[in-house]
Amino acid sequence: AEWPLRPGTSPSAQPKPFFGTCIQDLVASEGGVTIPRNLDKMMLVLEQNGLYTLGLYRVNANQNQMKSLKNKLLINNADLSIDGIVPATLAAMVKMFFRELPEPILTFNMYHDFMNTSKIDVNSRERALLELVHKLPRVNFLVFERLIYHLAQVANEESSNKMNAGSLAVIFAPNLLRPAKEPSAMQALEEVKHRTVVIQSIIESTIRKYVSTLAKINSLDAVGFPFYSYFYLQFSVLYCLTCSLVFSKLLKFSVLVFY
Repeated sequence: AEWPLRPGTSPSAQPKPFFGTCIQDLVASEGGVTIPRNLDKMMLVLEQNGLYTLGLYRVNANQNQMKSLKNKLLINNADLSIDGIVPATLAAMVKMFFRELPEPILTFNMYHDFMNTSKIDVNSRERALLELVHKLPRVNFLVFERLIYHLAQVANEESSNKMNAGSLAVIFAPNLLRPAKEPSAMQALEEVKHRTVVIQSIIESTIRKYVSTLAKINSLDAVGFPFYSYFYLQFSVLYCLTCSLVFSKLLKFSVLVFY
């Protein structure tokens, strides 16, 4: 997914390295995309071909493939080919991307705000987390939203891949939410639990929205509107990934035209 270039911006002759680059600098070097191209490419391939992989994001990657792909990602060409790369290796690269960001995607400044939500009741927590996520810098928000939507799809296939929201949160929480100053060993053990609660709550909330959207699509198919349901799916996904008013208006227009 790409947005038009902002005034005064242009793609760099060479994108910055995929790993270890500030997220704002990385997307700017790729011409102002909303999601780093190769990150989005790997998640899309996993959604198309890897959702049923047992232990996705938990099992070890193929070390030879992992080394080769990491070297290619350091160059970060837009036309990177990932044909033949097994899902576990792609998943390892996605995890590594977030782990090696200089600042976590949920930012150092908002660390304690997010952590405090783990100590309140579930219903209040969901509302508080939604408000906090929308306070993130625009690039952080869009990349985080894309990741969570991806993880919701993984968790929704738990019956096949054995990865639920809790297990995914255990894996991703340390990469997404960490303080600027590392706590003591004892404090770190306590904070790990709270970080996991935060990320698990966000994934579970997104799963409910994702399942609700699928149910609406299935109901449209059931009453004989498969053509409309295809467009409904496209607009719904775009809306989820961008929270754009433009796509919201298009969705309303599609209802008038096709329903």
